[in-house]
Amino acid sequence: MSLVNEAGYLYVLSKKLTKINKVILALTDEAKHHQAKHSSEIHPKKKEKYGRKHRKAMETAQHLLKERSHLAQQLHHHYVAFANAMQKEMRKGH
Repeated sequence: MSLVNEAGYLYVLSKKLTKINKVILALTDEAKHHQAKHSSEIHPKKKEKYGRKHRKAMETAQHLLKERSHLAQQLHHHYVAFANAMQKEMRKGH
């Protein structure tokens, strides 16, 4: 691929990665909040409710972590392709 295409892929993938990181951070904060509520709650039904909310937030975060890992691999692949295209462009110029 051309240098411009690889640069475009790098830009788009980095934006997606940033977006996922923000969502993961929010979900982990939410899970911590629910865990604290679960720990401090005395009533069994409310304790169960906060436990469910904590598990759901953590499952979603785990799914997003897998997606983030996949995006990081794609980003690395396109970074290497970008570096190769840049070297090819530099050799062509001289």
